[in-house]
This record gives sequence, structure tokens and C-alpha cells, in this order.
Amino acid sequence: MIKELSGNDRTYLLQFLHDNADLSDSDARFCIEKSDRVIAYETDSCATVGCGTFRLWGKDKNKSDVYIYVAPEARNTGIGKALFNELVFRHDTVNLKFISTKVETNHADSLAFFHDKGFQPWYTEVVMRYSGKKLPEVELKPVKYESEYFERYVEAIRDSFYELRKTNDFEPYFCCEANEAKRNELEKNKDNIYLLLDGEKLVASVIVDKDTADDLFVTPLYQGRGIGKKMMSFAVNTAINNGNGDVILNAIKWNAKALHVYESLGFHIVKSMHYLRLF
Repeated sequence: MIKELSGNDRTYLLQFLHDNADLSDSDARFCIEKSDRVIAYETDSCATVGCGTFRLWGKDKNKSDVYIYVAPEARNTGIGKALFNELVFRHDTVNLKFISTKVETNHADSLAFFHDKGFQPWYTEVVMRYSGKKLPEVELKPVKYESEYFERYVEAIRDSFYELRKTNDFEPYFCCEANEAKRNELEKNKDNIYLLLDGEKLVASVIVDKDTADDLFVTPLYQGRGIGKKMMSFAVNTAINNGNGDVILNAIKWNAKALHVYESLGFHIVKSMHYLRLF
């Protein structure tokens, strides 16, 4: 039986996802709390053996993602299909640009399931981990973000990620709108954002939040000089200085140069996720 869940009724699924899906706690919570629809599949004895989520996203809410999770002992019994049909065919998808999903690379049955539904490959994301001692210190002297850098930061991140976003069809191709919401977001996170400056010019940036290095970029004018590698070395050492044993980053497999740099520093891939789309 499929059961619709809302509000606090959804929270018990966090334990189900912890036990049956390879999701971090933050990813599981995002999936449950931010989705427009969350459903569970229960047996006659009221045991939960599967769940699915459907979320509208994008500036115009014209894209969506759908995720299906089924307990190992209940797979290949039609439960995944029932959850998928309930989420997709019971929703008005006419005005959607596409529906996306993600599947870990080694889950061949899940990949086959979505391919059979007409989903097409989009891109592959890798999770990389550094486990080791501090790296050799670099001569760079990044400074922490302050509100006076807002316009320069927005312009720099838009220019730096444009090629990646356009090539992989991540809309909008120019990310990071210069609005009050973004200003407030950066202000709240300013202690974790590090900027490298050349006089008044913003050269590069990286975010170090606990054990995670994120949003590393080097502006186009300064690329090809080894600055990205030095900034990631700085990020690793900062995370270790903050008491973290391992350092995690996410990257797009398309960016082979970046992956090579990370691997040269000692990062290794621990997980790969295929993103798929249904048009």
C-alpha cells in the first residue's frame, strides 16, 4: 500500500533511508524535508519497504527530480515501479522541462530501471576523500570573505563556472545572482569562504566547511598557473587544522583536469553518481 506523507509524518523515513540507501544524513534530510511529495510503500503488516520523493526546482519550478528507494529484500517485486508511477503519472508533468534522478554507478539494477523508463545520461558526479597528514604549506595568503567583496565574488564565480555549466547544461549557465538572498547567504557563511586576491582583483576562492572543500574556482585570467592546486592544498590544511581527519569534495567527472589535480594531492574517488534525465 502506498501512503502519502507530509510534515512530521515524514521524519521516520530518515531511519529507513539510513538503513537502506547510501545517503549521507544531510542528503537524506534534504530529500525528505525539501520534496513536494513524499510517499512510502508499506506491507500489510505496516512495515515500510520503500519510499519515493518528488521535488520541483529551478527558478520557474519547471524542472523536477524523483528518487526511489526500496529495501534490499523487497527489490525486483514491482514496488519501485509502483512508487515511480505514483509520483510521475499522478503529477502534471506537461510543463516540466525534464525530470532528473541520480543513481550510484555500481547499482546496475537501478540504472537499468531508469533507463527502461526512458531516462537519458546527463552527467556523473564523484565524491573524493583525502585521508592523510597536512600537505606542504603554500605561499598563498587567502583572506576570509567580507561583504565588501560581494560584487567581485559574484562576478568571479559566474565567469569561472560558465564553461562547466554550459557544457553540462546546468541552467542558468551564469550562476549566482547578485541579489539580497545571495548576499545574505554569503554573509552567513563568511567564516568558511576564503578569497585569494591580486590587488583589487579576485583570483580564486574555496569554501572550507568542517570536513568539506567546496566551490573551488580560479578566475579565467589566472587559470593554468597551478593556483587551483595550491588553493586545494590550503583547503585541506585548513580542514585538518580545524580538527578533521578526512577531507571530502564533490566534482564533476567532465572536469578531468580538476580530478587529476585532486588525485595528485592524494584524494581518491569513494563514490560515483550518475545523473539522468527524462524529457
